[in-house]
Amino acid sequence: MKKMGIRRTGLLVHSALAREYIYKLSKKLSEKMWMITGCIANQIWIYVLAGNCVFCRPTDNLDIIGVNIMRDVEELFGVVAEGFYGDLVRRMSILISHEPKFKINVTSYNNADLIEEINRRKCVEIWRSRIPIISMEDQIIAKLTIGRREDIIDIIGLLRAYKKYLRASILYETDPRYLLSFSELQRIIHNTYPEMEEDMINELERISGSSFDSLLKYEKSPRRLIELLNV
Repeated sequence: MKKMGIRRTGLLVHSALAREYIYKLSKKLSEKMWMITGCIANQIWIYVLAGNCVFCRPTDNLDIIGVNIMRDVEELFGVVAEGFYGDLVRRMSILISHEPKFKINVTSYNNADLIEEINRRKCVEIWRSRIPIISMEDQIIAKLTIGRREDIIDIIGLLRAYKKYLRASILYETDPRYLLSFSELQRIIHNTYPEMEEDMINELERISGSSFDSLLKYEKSPRRLIELLNV
């Protein structure tokens, strides 16, 4: 991964510090609608799919979004967020560790209708817990819309982990529990970012090394999809 230019600083999701705060948040917010997004979500998907963090990019940020979660986060960390209760959106960044540097970024909406992707979140099994994270489809779309070099690296890492996951399902003759739906990805892009649809599909074709039509056609055929994902 060093050859791809990933910075060496930051944490991976299986580090003690990251695991500690993910556990604390999941326990505190267990009754709320929320999810992990950003680079840590990417790391969790890779960890769940590939069984390790080989394809992960380190980060010093844990990003979460949810519906009316700010009061719970304030209580958990003994801090006060910007704005007032009842605002459409409230945000807060909490530096929880100086060395290593680690920050939690919280965005709380007062209405689930403001964050459509939260209804598509997935709960993954990790460390004997169920952690809500952004779906693979929404994660890839979020990374494509930002389009920085590190975001492209995150997409590549996720697709590499997905290939490994599909190989394992074939080897052990099991049905994949987590599936990446290219048809769902296309539907979300078409409905949410119609003006960017062509550019986003072209970029995904460049990253995957295959035509999007082929990815759509063989999204439920693990052996063929492994051949198509040239990452």
